[in-house]
Amino acid sequence: MNFAGAPIHVAIVKLAGFTVILPLMMSVTLQAAALDEAALEFRTFPEGPVYAHELNHGLHISDIFLHNLAIINKSAASLDVHRVLFSVMSSETVLSNRIMERDEIEASADRLYRNGQYGVFERLPELFGHDQMFGAGEELSATPLLEPKSALLAIQNYFSFQGSADALRVSVDYALGADPSQMRTATFSIPIKRYKSDNVYRMPLKGRWFVLTGPDIADHHRNWQNTEFAYDFSRTDNGGSQFSKQGYAPADYYAYGQPVFAVADGIVEKAIDQFPEAPLRMKNETVAEYQTRMSDRMNENFANNPDANYGNIVVIAHENGEFSSYTHLKRGSIRVKVGDRVKAGARLGDVGQSGNSLKPHLHFDVTLASGRSVPVEFTNAHSLDGETLSRLLKTGEFISAE
Repeated sequence: MNFAGAPIHVAIVKLAGFTVILPLMMSVTLQAAALDEAALEFRTFPEGPVYAHELNHGLHISDIFLHNLAIINKSAASLDVHRVLFSVMSSETVLSNRIMERDEIEASADRLYRNGQYGVFERLPELFGHDQMFGAGEELSATPLLEPKSALLAIQNYFSFQGSADALRVSVDYALGADPSQMRTATFSIPIKRYKSDNVYRMPLKGRWFVLTGPDIADHHRNWQNTEFAYDFSRTDNGGSQFSKQGYAPADYYAYGQPVFAVADGIVEKAIDQFPEAPLRMKNETVAEYQTRMSDRMNENFANNPDANYGNIVVIAHENGEFSSYTHLKRGSIRVKVGDRVKAGARLGDVGQSGNSLKPHLHFDVTLASGRSVPVEFTNAHSLDGETLSRLLKTGEFISAE
């Protein structure tokens, strides 16, 4: 990782089961010794620590996501990566391990190299951060054999653990060229922290709501650094249905047109109100056919106008460098403009169906200036029996807010 412009990397050598650091005067060639000192460089996106998410408070179970890790050959020789070991650490105690063996490394390198050839990383810099992780002349390798200035990319690595973790250690076993007898191990450590905002946030909605998607591993938000802790809120009737009639029109949905409120005082950073409602599933159209149609639409938007996937949106800048975003709003409903100062509880617009949306709902998240999603709790979120929920909300919960 590169915290202050200088990359952090450590190279060590394993001999006869013991780990030692080899100084230059030992009986190895000067070329090999120099190689050990700075052969591999590690960079992450987003930079900084990974944030732990509490799964079960009583059992002290948490999880983390490492979104993008680049392993770059900074030497003048070819290096062959054989294994990558991820270890969740509590001081020097290993809480959890994940191993990428050679076959997984080969498959991942081939897949991501081909994605790069199609321009996926350049079109989605907010997800993969290629422009920040890679410098001039550095490029992805199609195989684990890294030529000088080539790299492997590891994306979306997930870890769960029991206890309190402080670091994610990455250990890479690699050989000099294609000679497996010339094995080395490079290690790198990423801090693990629990993010707690100093800001006070209220729910962006009032009344009874359903957490359609929370920051859970089973849901799509968690996979990406810019939505990792985002929420989707929907509304249901007493039977759990999100719509009346057939659900073929936005107005059939109970969430549609409901007012959306500012979660805290701030200044409007962005306000876009130009996109029409996204198409809903048509009569006699299967779910699979609809999802394919919408996926094609999303890819077309990414190629031509990525903002179209967010739809109508309001972004508010708050204290401590945090920003709240309200997405998929109803066209023509937005009541604020860029530069407006708003108070907590000010009405911003209405729940809509614009952007990349399969049903009317509010997508809400809090991010840093870098675009990185961070955990957010609400002071006025309650369970249906009145308990204040002083924690992250979970997918599938019914909640209320005054």
